[in-house]
Amino acid sequence: MKIAVTILGIIIVAIVFGTTIMDLNAVGSGYSPAGGNSARDVADRVIANLDRESVEVNFPEKYFPRDQLRPLLAGLRQQCDWKSRDGKFVDYITRPDAGGVNQSTFIYEYYLKCDSLRFLLSVKGGSEPELTGFNVEPIENANPLIIHAENQLKNRNNNY
Repeated sequence: MKIAVTILGIIIVAIVFGTTIMDLNAVGSGYSPAGGNSARDVADRVIANLDRESVEVNFPEKYFPRDQLRPLLAGLRQQCDWKSRDGKFVDYITRPDAGGVNQSTFIYEYYLKCDSLRFLLSVKGGSEPELTGFNVEPIENANPLIIHAENQLKNRNNNY
């Protein structure tokens, strides 16, 4: 119960300081990965290193106040056994910004020691992609941003 309350606290903090993900009417299509500094690379780098204190440099302070970010990341490190996670990248959605720069949200799902969680990382594209949103929610919650539901972990056994 204590772990569930801690994780719920982490989720609430993530939702409070995470940006609103997307307007579903602005769904873009197509994602073509580029070299080492694409929006997807930024999201993958953050996800791969969530258990390391050094990951904090990937969270711009203008979007992620350190006094809110540090407890969230510490909770994930201490409670969730990130190295033993079971899961994957699930989907992405892109929407063009009024200024011509795309914003993409990359969705990952993991079974963790602490809970089954979905991570939504929003990255502003362009020549220097920047993480602008980081939300965490239970996998059990439906998420309308997931277009390819067959990729979700809950459907993993149905894909064989």
